[in-house]
Amino acid sequence: MDSLRFVIQPTGVAKVVLNRPDKKNAFNGEMIARLREIAEVINKDREIRVVNLIGEGSFFCAGADLEWMRKQTTNSLEEKSREAMELACMLKAWYNIGVPVLTGVQGGAFGGGLGLVVLSDEVIGARDTWFSFSEVRLGLIPATISPYVHRVLGNKTGGKLLLSGRIFSVEEAQSVGLVDEIVPLDTMESALIQKTASYLEGSPEAIKSTKRLLREYGEPITDEKIKKTVQALIKVWEGEEAKEGINSFFLKKKPSWSSNAGDI
Repeated sequence: MDSLRFVIQPTGVAKVVLNRPDKKNAFNGEMIARLREIAEVINKDREIRVVNLIGEGSFFCAGADLEWMRKQTTNSLEEKSREAMELACMLKAWYNIGVPVLTGVQGGAFGGGLGLVVLSDEVIGARDTWFSFSEVRLGLIPATISPYVHRVLGNKTGGKLLLSGRIFSVEEAQSVGLVDEIVPLDTMESALIQKTASYLEGSPEAIKSTKRLLREYGEPITDEKIKKTVQALIKVWEGEEAKEGINSFFLKKKPSWSSNAGDI
């Protein structure tokens, strides 16, 4: 089964579906490579005017597949470097998409999956959807998504969510600007279609030019920043806490550093 479905409709709407529902649409090496490839195709196809990004099944995206992550902790330095750079380049490719990206989120968006939400121009969230930058609770860091999170949420709001790794509601996600509209799950598809239609009313080239201008404002996402995130991720993959955190997940137990409020 292909990890992604990609269809370009006659209207110029490109539909991208994360398609690993049995794994909560978590990224593995294949999906990361395909996401990058699709982003590059979108940027080269002048007929594409809007992108719709959704997840198959009950959960939008759980972030990186922890089987894939566990493999990185034992890979050679060369393999770690290659995989970390591929992840970073995929996110940069989605950041560079020149047309509006509208995303529908249901169930949950964690880790790198929430990174894709951050990279979207407009987000519709289904009720009872949950979010988390969960990396630190697993002994990992949100390295490759951090420049985009900082650009959208800033140091204060972004920092609280990145540093705690806590789970937060779709209502809170809306309050900080990660979600634009909350709808019942059974109306999310129609809401996404309605939102998409509004972008098809504008001049394609004018919209692309406007998005380019918006990207030039604020903090630039430079190659140097990307390189630093890759180096930081590699360092964490080589550490003991990442191994413990990931192994604890599979053993369904808490890592040694985890405490409940009742323990304080």
